[in-house]
Amino acid sequence: MKNQQEKLAGANPPGVFLAARYPDYNQWTPVGYLTRETVSPDAPPSGPHLFSYVRAAREKNLPHVWGGKPNWSALYVSDELPPPFSWRVRDESRKDYGEYMSALGLTPDEARANPFTLLARSEGRMVTDWFETFAKPVPKNGRYDIPFFLRGLRRFLKNGEKHFNLVVGRVEALAPGEELLLMPDPQNPADPDAVAVRTADKMLIG
Repeated sequence: MKNQQEKLAGANPPGVFLAARYPDYNQWTPVGYLTRETVSPDAPPSGPHLFSYVRAAREKNLPHVWGGKPNWSALYVSDELPPPFSWRVRDESRKDYGEYMSALGLTPDEARANPFTLLARSEGRMVTDWFETFAKPVPKNGRYDIPFFLRGLRRFLKNGEKHFNLVVGRVEALAPGEELLLMPDPQNPADPDAVAVRTADKMLIG
């Protein structure tokens, strides 16, 4: 990635945030934002990829994504989708690619047209590093629509297999549009910033 001494300007085209959970930190921290130049808000992104660090990365003095010393005020530019983002776009030649797309609720054409859609939906999870990706929250008609994976199901195994199966059954029975309630979970041993999710009938599901 090259860097340029300039700020992102104008409207915010589609993009994804990069978050990290470095070994020295017991919580997820936003690192930077990747976007791409576009001709107009309605046109698909087609120009260079642009990455800039967010304030939290500077305040916590996080490691540079590409090694070395980061330039916190720089705009990094790349013609190609740069790593670690490119590592998270699954190869279409894989046998499980169709099943993978189906699980994400995407078509191959949607993912191919805009990799940011795939990165936002899949959350960019990998077991080989500590990065993940998420979409930039954008308000629409007074609300935010943000797809995310429900986590922490395995933690219910500590309450016994019967309870675990009950929770899994409730998750599988969730209906589109069903109300879910969010609660801060500061005592979560894995992440003090975690948010607990429960149903309207008061079952904790993640």
